[in-house]
Amino acid sequence: MIRNYFIVISGLIVFLTGYGMAETVRMPLTVDYPLLRGLVVQQAFTERNETATILDEKDGCNRVTLSRPTFREEHSHVRFETRVHIRLGKPLGDNCLMPIDWEGYLVFHQKPRIDAASWTLSFETIDSTVTDLNRQPANIAQAAFKIISTDVYAYLNGIRIDLSPPASELKLVFSHFFQPAGKERSIKMGQSIRPGNVHVNAHAVEIDMLMEVEKYSAGTEDGKREPISDDKLEQFIAKWESWDAFLIHMIGVIAPEPLSPEERQIILDALLETRHRFISGLANKNLANDFVREQFVAVWEKFAPIFRNHLTDQPSKALLGYLGFFTASDALRALDKIGPPLGLEISRNGLVRLVHLLAGDESIGKSDILTYRSGVDISLRNALGLGPPPPALGPAFDAQALDLEGRHESQLDIKSCMDRVGSFFCQPAWANSLTEIKKWLYSKENIESHVDRTRSLLMDSARDTLKKHENSSAYRDFFPLVVVSTAWQESCFRQFVVKRKKIVYLQSYNGSSVGLMQINERVWRGIYDLQHLRWDIGYNAAAGCEILDLYVTKYLARHTKSVNAIQKLNDETRAGLIYAMYNGGPGQLEKFLSRSAKGKFYDSDKLFLEKYIWVNNGQLENISKCLIGQ
Repeated sequence: MIRNYFIVISGLIVFLTGYGMAETVRMPLTVDYPLLRGLVVQQAFTERNETATILDEKDGCNRVTLSRPTFREEHSHVRFETRVHIRLGKPLGDNCLMPIDWEGYLVFHQKPRIDAASWTLSFETIDSTVTDLNRQPANIAQAAFKIISTDVYAYLNGIRIDLSPPASELKLVFSHFFQPAGKERSIKMGQSIRPGNVHVNAHAVEIDMLMEVEKYSAGTEDGKREPISDDKLEQFIAKWESWDAFLIHMIGVIAPEPLSPEERQIILDALLETRHRFISGLANKNLANDFVREQFVAVWEKFAPIFRNHLTDQPSKALLGYLGFFTASDALRALDKIGPPLGLEISRNGLVRLVHLLAGDESIGKSDILTYRSGVDISLRNALGLGPPPPALGPAFDAQALDLEGRHESQLDIKSCMDRVGSFFCQPAWANSLTEIKKWLYSKENIESHVDRTRSLLMDSARDTLKKHENSSAYRDFFPLVVVSTAWQESCFRQFVVKRKKIVYLQSYNGSSVGLMQINERVWRGIYDLQHLRWDIGYNAAAGCEILDLYVTKYLARHTKSVNAIQKLNDETRAGLIYAMYNGGPGQLEKFLSRSAKGKFYDSDKLFLEKYIWVNNGQLENISKCLIGQ
């Protein structure tokens, strides 16, 4: 009897633990001071040059205006300052008798409050002061002071900010960020959201959003990673591609802003890190269901300061949308700490909703903005500080293979060309492109000329890359050797190969990297045109040179303070370090230095070093070992 009672109680505990254990979670609704200023200007300082007219009798004599509001924290309160201009007198014709003309500042110390029912943010004035333009205590005429103490104070104390839109958006976003099994729970969680305490800190007014969160483990242990099964891999990749497209969209939103070099570096780091982690996980088959969620949270932690710094300093209709986006992203980050038992996931529909918040336009959220495109995104390159892309002067085809004999009827690029301009123009262009491509096919008979031609192309591309910035003479001599060695290691000087009488562009074993420099299409999507990477050997070489130079100037130089400082490393170590990053991403910088210190190199490190020594010694004849096996 006692044993049966124990079993029942144990089962009940397990049931409650898996399905009904709820906790109150605090999520921040953060109104940064620039954003607060923008919202107040948008509501109360709507005239030209952020001005509010409190009194204007249209007589040229009696007028009171406020302008240039600012907000910051002071003594644990919000310090609200605005400039005030008062002109008072008795109009007489075109004149003003005994005018009072005074200009100074009003300073309020306020305590923010949030109304639980309406989500309205208001400010209770604790004390206030009047100062002159030098911000010294001011003695002003009684008539002017009366205006300030009644009309002006009443106007400013009446400012209210409606925060219900971002709170409502958060509830809506939640419905898109939970697994189907948790849909009902997500609705309940959204309905439980309510405001809590209000805090004033050095950077923002922060409102606690409280939500009742019910964990649901679905039979899995807390924190246990669920690997992606083969039958769900395609669906998972599609979800990651939507996330990657959203990441590019986020960068595009911030791209027009005057980003600092440090901010551009943060964006570049985040982009390369997320993409390299995906590529590595895909190759090693260790991706898990929570991978995209983890990437979203990690990226937002890095991007949040940049977005808040640049998107909230000017009043605009998009401010509440930005606040909604920030709040939803902050909430997802807060909920992520609870872990897998919550059932949180990043869905495409949820990302589309966030796109809508950033755009402030409902139509944007319904568009194909999250399509995984293959072309160059100029705003992305600008945000990363890369400038114009390499010139795309060679051939490009929307096809996986070309007929070696020139029978082009089945080629997709010809069909699309004919749809646009007609077959008369397309066929000669296609024939010329095929002829250009055939120049870069190798055989036992032309191997020496092929190697010479490819080496010349690489050297020219390297020199063109070096023209973009100043560098030491030692680096100008060193860099082309790294370029040639990398091409040798990556592709054995091949852009194309022939298979079953078809010309195909060279692909890596897993199909992710293409061409002479084996550029990873996922890592560098949007930065380079994928069709030209595949079919235009000159474009591929230029892109590879730009990537190698980027790893030197953005990573190796930053690590060693300057490009010249890397001379402290010997050439072989520097070359190996640059290639390690080219091959595996920026995360390889520290890892390679560790391998070098221990003398424990990867096979790829050793093989590249072998190629570098051969290139440095002019032993290019050794390339026949990988081209034709001799």
